[in-house]
Amino acid sequence: KVRLALNLALDKQAVIDATLGGLGTPSVAVGFFFQDKPWTPADLKPFPYDPAQARKLMAEAGYPNCFEFTMNLVAWPGRAYLPLVGEAVATQWEANLGCKIKRRPLDRAVFTNDFNKRTYPGVAVAYSFPFLGGEPWQLWRVIGDSKGSVMLSYEDPQLDAFLGKVGATADFNERVKIMQDMARHIYDKVPRVEIAETFGLFAVSDKVK
Repeated sequence: KVRLALNLALDKQAVIDATLGGLGTPSVAVGFFFQDKPWTPADLKPFPYDPAQARKLMAEAGYPNCFEFTMNLVAWPGRAYLPLVGEAVATQWEANLGCKIKRRPLDRAVFTNDFNKRTYPGVAVAYSFPFLGGEPWQLWRVIGDSKGSVMLSYEDPQLDAFLGKVGATADFNERVKIMQDMARHIYDKVPRVEIAETFGLFAVSDKVK
């Protein structure tokens, strides 16, 4: 209920407009790019902006005034906008849920050491996944598998099982079926607050091969 409330309390389109210049679209299941691909079930939709329902869920969960936590604001190479995203999210959570959020500007090297050692529970961070591999499970195997090299999302035995199965499946259509089940599992778990698929800008010229 808390994780769903944090999603519902966030106007994601407003965050996209304010911090990304409108270059993005609200995303569906965590870490599942892209929405028009066959592995993302078409019936899954981004969570709506519903502050009233968010407050109701928080109260039911025992946190009528939210709680206190820290937001790490880390600028990654090529993703200097992330501290702005974190600030926008924190501001909305404070306004809509009454959360008390400490902003913590943090050097990337410090944060890298934290997530490599899995030593940052209870801390929120605005993060943008890089494009890694042609299918989303390839990224998840690095950042979400309990046996992976880093922990940048969440760990769950069922997710481990999906990753093990899809990684051992050679047939593309069979992988798609597994990834669809995996997407629904992640969507139902609501492990994080997914904001947007961001659009990249590329300069193109006939002179550039």
